Amino acid sequence: MKKTKSNIKFNKLSPSVEGSRNFKEISQLLDAKNFSEKTETPFVLIVCNQFLNILDFDAIINESIKWDHNQWKVPPSKLARSIILTPFLRVDKRCPLYRIEDGFEGMDLNLLFEGNYLLDDFNDDHLGKLLDRINEVESTDLFSRIAFNAYTNFKIPLSHTLHGDTTSHILYGHFEACEQEGYEGLNVTYGHIKTTTQN
Repeated sequence: MKKTKSNIKFNKLSPSVEGSRNFKEISQLLDAKNFSEKTETPFVLIVCNQFLNILDFDAIINESIKWDHNQWKVPPSKLARSIILTPFLRVDKRCPLYRIEDGFEGMDLNLLFEGNYLLDDFNDDHLGKLLDRINEVESTDLFSRIAFNAYTNFKIPLSHTLHGDTTSHILYGHFEACEQEGYEGLNVTYGHIKTTTQN
């Protein structure tokens, strides 16, 4: 086969000045520092946060606990939220309180706590201060206020769900009044006693 010479001239390709300028701008825009890290926030955490909002959780915590806006970077309510969300961080293993900041790694803290917080803001030192302050104001009072908001906001009937089982109360006898139709008093029922003494 006979080779033929081509008369096509190839111009030497050289980047234009404008093309170089555009390339530099694009390179600067694609610099990793301009992009936030990929985050994955479990949906269950977002749902729990919405329930806490309905309960007016932040207001109750921040009003009850003594704290200084100038000295606390993260409000007590946000630290308390981080503790409440801890059981939902991982399905495969538990997250201890002293490592909560590690549990939130890779998640969108702005979405969860509505502020520009860093992982270090939820360290064990800050959480320890929060727990000390909760202890000062009686945790049972805080719990009662939050529980009351739960009952009122979700319209939970107290007669069906209010139950406390901390001490054994042993009762003997037959109470016919409890079995009458329309009776709304205490429901005397069978149970398991906690005492170890034999009667």
